[in-house]
Amino acid sequence: MKTYDWHLLDGRAIWVKELAAALSQQVHLLTWVPDIHWFGMWKNAEYEESCSNPPLILRHFPLQRGFARLPLRWFSSEGQRIAKRCRGYCKNEATTVLCCASPHYAAVAWNWRGPVIYYMSDLYYAWGDNPAYINHYDRQMCSRADLVCPVSERGKAYLLDKAGCPLEKIMISPMATRQANLLHAPLLQPGPLPELIADLPRPIVGIIGNLARNTDWLFLEEAVQKLNAIAWVFVGPTDMEVPDVVHRHARTRLMQLGGKVRFVGSQPYGDLARFAQSFDVALLPYRKIEPTYSGSSTRFYEHLAACRPMFSTTGFAELLSKEPLVHIVQNAQEFITQFHQLAQQGFRDGHEMDRWQASRKETWEQRASDMIAAIRDRMKHEAAT
Repeated sequence: MKTYDWHLLDGRAIWVKELAAALSQQVHLLTWVPDIHWFGMWKNAEYEESCSNPPLILRHFPLQRGFARLPLRWFSSEGQRIAKRCRGYCKNEATTVLCCASPHYAAVAWNWRGPVIYYMSDLYYAWGDNPAYINHYDRQMCSRADLVCPVSERGKAYLLDKAGCPLEKIMISPMATRQANLLHAPLLQPGPLPELIADLPRPIVGIIGNLARNTDWLFLEEAVQKLNAIAWVFVGPTDMEVPDVVHRHARTRLMQLGGKVRFVGSQPYGDLARFAQSFDVALLPYRKIEPTYSGSSTRFYEHLAACRPMFSTTGFAELLSKEPLVHIVQNAQEFITQFHQLAQQGFRDGHEMDRWQASRKETWEQRASDMIAAIRDRMKHEAAT
């Protein structure tokens, strides 16, 4: 049986897969993915899945649905069982790193004898579940983990203020882009259009991401109506519900427009760079809602690597400190005014070089390297004391 120096729980989210793929280039990592069943505690079979985009081996295991909730957590013992499962792929558990990407795995962390990282890739506290329930596990994770990695300053503030996390354990690890997406030189003109949008006229405003509840559809509808002579490209899934009825209806109306308003659906994560590079202007139209506001913007880092001018609403705290790499606008009319100004400049805002230089440090590979260095420093410190 193979043994691994790192274990990651769990690799369902695409951003966790990206981090796992970057880690696996530098350490011997096994990424676990749960297959959740109502009778998971009575199942035991595992199987491997090979991913090509990103390149990663995922090991699936059965997990009891609701294992972290009362009363199941009293008698399911899933924490002990998962730890034992991971232990079977260790040469020396005392030096094998366990990285938990969800607070629900706190019981696994407490049953682990080696170093533990808590990768808090979102503000789970604001996901809509009972905040006290999530906070309970965040506190357990912060108490056990040797290193805690939120993705933003607001995530760090939550950990300090509400989860009792010691400051010395925290290292902020934002979202990122793949190193393969970095350009050899700043992109001063938009790149070629992908086949799905090759028939559209320029200029093109592009929106990438999950096109659901955290998108300001009223902002977009106003901007599209007033800039109806240009093309609009939406890249991302639209199958998730938009709970706010006003924004939901605005999305529906936009999706029905057709013509120069093109929804191309969900695309492979590895293909997003080509779309980002092809836009004349990128737009990040976030609504100010949690957990988005306190998170880290994956699409910002994709557009950063593409070097093209980008605009964002005020709905994402992380981006408010990123000017002039991204231009912050208060409303649709301000975006429209600045769009016309940018058009007069040939869609060059003078910050292409700044974005290109900044993108060199904002890769998943760099995030992985920083995490590895930080946990090794913690291990050396603990060994010395």
